[in-house]
Amino acid sequence: MTDKTEIVISVIVPVFNMEQYLEKCLDSIIGQSYRNLEIILVDDASEDKSGEICDCFANRDNRVRVIHRKKNGGLSAARNSGLDIATGDYIGFADSDDWMQKDMYEFLIDNLLAAGADISICGFFIVTDGLMVPNDEAFSHRVLGRDDALCLLLQDKIIQNYCWCKLYRRELFDAIRMPEGRVFEDIFIQHLIFEGAQKVVLHNIPKYHYVQRKNSLSKSESSNGDYLDGFYGRVCYFRDKGKRHFLRPAALTFLEALNGLYYINEKNMRARAELRERYAVFCRDNDKGHLLRWREKLFYDSSFSESPVISFITRKYRNVRFVLKTEGISGFCQRSREKIGL
Repeated sequence: MTDKTEIVISVIVPVFNMEQYLEKCLDSIIGQSYRNLEIILVDDASEDKSGEICDCFANRDNRVRVIHRKKNGGLSAARNSGLDIATGDYIGFADSDDWMQKDMYEFLIDNLLAAGADISICGFFIVTDGLMVPNDEAFSHRVLGRDDALCLLLQDKIIQNYCWCKLYRRELFDAIRMPEGRVFEDIFIQHLIFEGAQKVVLHNIPKYHYVQRKNSLSKSESSNGDYLDGFYGRVCYFRDKGKRHFLRPAALTFLEALNGLYYINEKNMRARAELRERYAVFCRDNDKGHLLRWREKLFYDSSFSESPVISFITRKYRNVRFVLKTEGISGFCQRSREKIGL
């Protein structure tokens, strides 16, 4: 049996202009109860004091290695730089404006070794304006084979696509790197990593604090294209491989992402026209084999209708069904009373 204390975990932290948040993040990594860490800080040509802070931590702790990139390449390029020099048995990631609980890596490695898994996943808190919400209030705990884990990943609900709540066997990245110049790079590669794993352990107790900031790049309008491209790339990947078992969840997740953006952009007619065109391309390229059931096809056809009235009625109908299913009649009545101010 592997001696846990001999296992090295490489933690890769891309850093760009994060002096306000960086020390809290690095303190949470350096203070981990699991001590055998290789901490790789990639200063992506920061213009503030982030690079100096990285060097300060390296001088304080010999587990810290710093890469100073001369030219800013973005999050993917920074992560790739870290992957290129990582020597650990397992790979973890952190974003420089987030932080983690003291036992996160011990929790992940203990679960991984107990299950004999290649990937270990923990839960996380979504932190918005100081409010912390767990990603999974049921705290799901499962040991999964590759196919079951991949299906859950493609659904992007119980297992989500973020890299930082996972611990990976390093060999899974041997032939995989992040797509540089893209936002939501996790979506582009996560299914490829999971394909290489034989077993995945999931225990969604929150150990990571994911901070959502209003000015985050991932929330910008320009990132919507990458978000959809990532999900649609999965549809094309499994369609071309003839793996319908994975194609359907990949397709439904893409359509939900597309539909969500269509709703958010209800006053942006240009954006809506582009999203309708994406839906038309999806139908032309993927639905000849009746990938969608007739009710699903009817719903999405109506949702992406050029008629604002039909699109509005379809969404309201679906919202009512969802509330009734999850909260019952009493919940629906309560929401209705709140809506009309009673």
